[in-house]
Amino acid sequence: MNMKKKKILMIHHSGLIGGAGVSFYNLWAELKNEYIVTAYIANKPFDYISFLKEKGLEPKEVPFRMGKLTYYSGGNKLTNPKFWYHALNSVFQIKYWRRIISAEKPDLIIVNSKVLCWMGLIFKSLNIKSICFVRETIPGDTNSIMNKLMKKMLERFDLVAFISRFDLKQTNLIGSKTIVFKNSLDINEYKGAIEKREACSILNISSKKFNVLFVGGIDMLKGIDVAVEAMRILDDKDINLLVAGKDFGYVDKKNSMSKITALKKRKAIRFSKNMKNIIKNENLEGNIKFLGVQKDMSLLYSACDILIFP
Repeated sequence: MNMKKKKILMIHHSGLIGGAGVSFYNLWAELKNEYIVTAYIANKPFDYISFLKEKGLEPKEVPFRMGKLTYYSGGNKLTNPKFWYHALNSVFQIKYWRRIISAEKPDLIIVNSKVLCWMGLIFKSLNIKSICFVRETIPGDTNSIMNKLMKKMLERFDLVAFISRFDLKQTNLIGSKTIVFKNSLDINEYKGAIEKREACSILNISSKKFNVLFVGGIDMLKGIDVAVEAMRILDDKDINLLVAGKDFGYVDKKNSMSKITALKKRKAIRFSKNMKNIIKNENLEGNIKFLGVQKDMSLLYSACDILIFP
């Protein structure tokens, strides 16, 4: 006798392709073999939805910036207006998610980040089983008011999955089950497909140099400043630093931004400008290559000798 398949609703908070997005994709690809899976993804930017569609999946679009509590190590402080902007969005989106849940009628809901912990309040009120993946580390004192509040929200989920034992112990949940669920990858997608010389030829970089690949882009949180400083110290060595991810777009497009956007991005613009000046002033332009955001990393892995993975 055929059993009716259970239905899972998955929710991802960002339209960017990143580590959390890759893990979400792998989980979806695994679950769809045994369950009916529906996934809702923020559609701004459209990069991640395009990535999923190329993989043969059919995500549903969330047509606005999703409400988030961006309080985590490396996230927004409570004094940052961005935190309150994202947090207030949550309040206005409660009706939307209640409507989606009513239409989808899932047996289980999975949210892919701690920033969506506020949704646990909705799921609990509707008596629906739910899981939250925590991919972030607590900032500052674990007993701060905000950390305690987010802990209470996490305890509204039936299960909370952490990607490290450190974060599980640090959060110290009591009201819900917890597990360590390590990120996994399909290793076949990360194998060098061709020889270094051929890959370097395609990328128009030297295969004779020692190529170091950095996959964090121009981002304060990822540590590109440390990699650039290392290149300055090693300027007498035959080394290329290959940078995958965001380049100097914030600096280059500053004049075309609205004043409000430029104000919001001021820290990123200042950081990018500073990095650009250091690279120019230290004569590192010939040894640091910016490759932009990549959907297929196999070519870059083939071209590099060492990978820096922040």
